[in-house]
Amino acid sequence: MDRVRDCRLYAYKFDSSLFRLKLADAGYWVAQCEVKPMSVRPVGDLLARHAEAEIELRIVQNLWPLIDKIMASGLEFSIIRKRNAVPRAAVT
Repeated sequence: MDRVRDCRLYAYKFDSSLFRLKLADAGYWVAQCEVKPMSVRPVGDLLARHAEAEIELRIVQNLWPLIDKIMASGLEFSIIRKRNAVPRAAVT
């Protein structure tokens, strides 16, 4: 929770015409050229922003049971930062 509270996240606005959709299920958009932001603004308090948007947050010590359930479901999904999870072998 401290990492979420301490995070200083910024929203970058770009010219969308420079991007193309690479992977729709994951929402990946890419550009083939250097892109400069049109604006940059601080997002502010992340927990407050999630609450305002009625986004459910779950704090878990171990992502692997969730990942396993999603994979078993057959749903298309992406967990782009899965490499930051505790390695499966280290989970007790």
